[in-house]
Amino acid sequence: MNGILLISVNSVPGILPLSLMYLKAYALTFSYIQRNYNIIIESFYEKHFTNAKFKNIVERIKPIAIGFTLCVWNEEKILEVLHYVKKYNPNIITIIGGPQANIS
Repeated sequence: MNGILLISVNSVPGILPLSLMYLKAYALTFSYIQRNYNIIIESFYEKHFTNAKFKNIVERIKPIAIGFTLCVWNEEKILEVLHYVKKYNPNIITIIGGPQANIS
């Protein structure tokens, strides 16, 4: 089964990524997705989100796609790990959403 990883890095500990939960719930209404994809949500407090933790998750799950919630407080870190993803496997589809996402 193919893995899809959804990542949220929050400025406050204990925050649940409601938007990512909604995305996962909606995606799972499609039987094709239910049969072929394992959607995993990982949520981190920004002070505990390290490159090593992220690399471990990516290497363990080997996702075909990774989605990030991009906010003011995590933009620098998310862009840093995006570079790692593309070095690790340039074929991984990367998706950015959230209030800081833009086309530039």
